[in-house]
Amino acid sequence: MNADLSGLNAFAGRAREASRMRGMDGTAEEYLKHCAGEVVEAVSEYNNWTISQDEGGRERFALELADVIMCALLAADAEGVDIEKALAVCLRKNILRVAQVREDA
Repeated sequence: MNADLSGLNAFAGRAREASRMRGMDGTAEEYLKHCAGEVVEAVSEYNNWTISQDEGGRERFALELADVIMCALLAADAEGVDIEKALAVCLRKNILRVAQVREDA
């Protein structure tokens, strides 16, 4: 299993620089708190889209998901986390967990 995540750390750094240019140079904790609000907005857009089935709903939902991911990337960059490595380890762990559940069944 080889997930190509190359460039995500650099993207996180560029996102944080853009955040600084907008006067928002936060801490990881501040970014994560903001992320919680973005998750609520994403859930709201998802619910609106699935209920109404309007054409623009998927795009609004996608943009809210992007905000959630952006906040997580900003928090990772603020703490110097290698998010590419962390995501690869997380994916591998989840795949192994699924394999273990199947073995146990």
